[in-house]
Amino acid sequence: VVGILVSVVVGFLSSLFGIGGGLIHVPALIYMMGFPTHMATATSHFILATSTSVGTLTHFLSGHIHFEVAIPCGIGALLGGQLGAYIAKRLRAKTILIGLSIGVGILALRLIYTSHVLF
Repeated sequence: VVGILVSVVVGFLSSLFGIGGGLIHVPALIYMMGFPTHMATATSHFILATSTSVGTLTHFLSGHIHFEVAIPCGIGALLGGQLGAYIAKRLRAKTILIGLSIGVGILALRLIYTSHVLF
């Protein structure tokens, strides 16, 4: 039940904001559901493949996809995903969590700065 509720929130936020739900899903799987880090990242990828398929179809039917950008970026994402999975298998769980934490922190600071909320 917790997994379904977390996934509903993650799917909603990732479709609404166009963000990778892994930023939310991986920590939720680890800290709320007790998953080991490597299993959380792999499970998150599977869950996100499902939810992004629905979001992609919805945006496609609405005519919101800019294919000249989306296709090359999609190819890059496929290549980067393979490389990331290959490297992740060789990293310790703690290293992955530190990297995720740094990435989320940098993203949060950038969003605050560019939103002009405080400036």
